[in-house]
Amino acid sequence: MRIADHTDKVALRTLYNQAVRHANEVGHIDWSSPFPMKLVDELIRTNELYCFDGRDGIDGALRVSERPDRRIWADDKPALYVSKVATSDATRGQRYFETIMLPWVVSVAGPNRVIRLDCLADNGRLKAYYARLGFVGLADVTFYSDKQRRDITVTPFELHAV
Repeated sequence: MRIADHTDKVALRTLYNQAVRHANEVGHIDWSSPFPMKLVDELIRTNELYCFDGRDGIDGALRVSERPDRRIWADDKPALYVSKVATSDATRGQRYFETIMLPWVVSVAGPNRVIRLDCLADNGRLKAYYARLGFVGLADVTFYSDKQRRDITVTPFELHAV
């Protein structure tokens, strides 16, 4: 694992576009297609985007931040916020998030720290997956998405690192 930099932009574009394509295939997506490179630039600039390298390039990426999305998280509980999780086509179906990415996030969080993430509320499969990993679902939150130009509803989740 390492912090992404501008030399990763082409590989990250490929990775995120693979993730968008997969999400469209399973019917649950709130990301633009193609994935906005302006967002990748911003996450690289703020040192919040992390790459998980494999033999043939970047196998996964995610955003880790202490800054909450205030549309979802209204409280000031100290936490690590995980978003923009993507795995490559090569690692999909191999529990990569569960076995590689999440253990790293837990180690960064340290003991007794909360890890937070969210997903679209109508994505039952992903919600069940997060629950199996020990995340606790909280009350759904609805907000207006500028990029979607409509209201969306997400389910926030918390995991207490031990």
